[in-house]
Amino acid sequence: MSDKVIGIIGGLGPEATIDLYRKIIIATPAGIEQEHLRVLIDSNPKTPCRIKAILEGGVSSGPVLAEMARGLEKNGADLLVMACNTAHYYYPQIVDAVDIPVLNIIEETVKNIKKQLPGIKRVGIMASHALLQTGLYQEALNHMGLEVIRPSNDEAAEMMAYIFRFKAGSVEDSIQHEVQELAGKLIDNGAQVIIAGCTELPLLIEPEDLSVPLVDPTEVLARAAVSIAKDI
Repeated sequence: MSDKVIGIIGGLGPEATIDLYRKIIIATPAGIEQEHLRVLIDSNPKTPCRIKAILEGGVSSGPVLAEMARGLEKNGADLLVMACNTAHYYYPQIVDAVDIPVLNIIEETVKNIKKQLPGIKRVGIMASHALLQTGLYQEALNHMGLEVIRPSNDEAAEMMAYIFRFKAGSVEDSIQHEVQELAGKLIDNGAQVIIAGCTELPLLIEPEDLSVPLVDPTEVLARAAVSIAKDI
């Protein structure tokens, strides 16, 4: 059976898109170049801001994301992934736009926690205020019987500010330190595992920075996509 082609709905933001592609490469069992997967990437940072759409009633990102999905399918993608947690607010629109599977980063992450960390009861979510407002992670975790430990509204706004600074090209150590401190507050409040629930966050925090396991949804999504594409 030939490998399937992965399509990435990207640009949300560009660094997160690169990180997802890199993790797909790392997750692929390949001894030579030709054993790697074909990956199509539509990196479109011009997509309307999903955060403004969710929090302020701005222009919806859905139509552009759906069009990107259709384009990737037309150009040969057999399955789709999206390099943004918050954009999964529009997941139903994307699924409706195509006839190929669309993996869901949130569902894959929660399934992974349940499988890999079966004793965990309380899960901390590091995420932007917009993603928390959608309730996507909360609903998925609660459905699996897991308690959600989330930052306060002020802490979530602070987190979002650090993410925007990183998107703007700021990589100073102070941002990483502040993100670690926010994760520490979730741990202090009882979190037994932390989800880095924004695709920029795994670029700002490492597992060794925390006293509990850190789950990287980008890595989980990459491994799930490779598993399907390679039929393993």
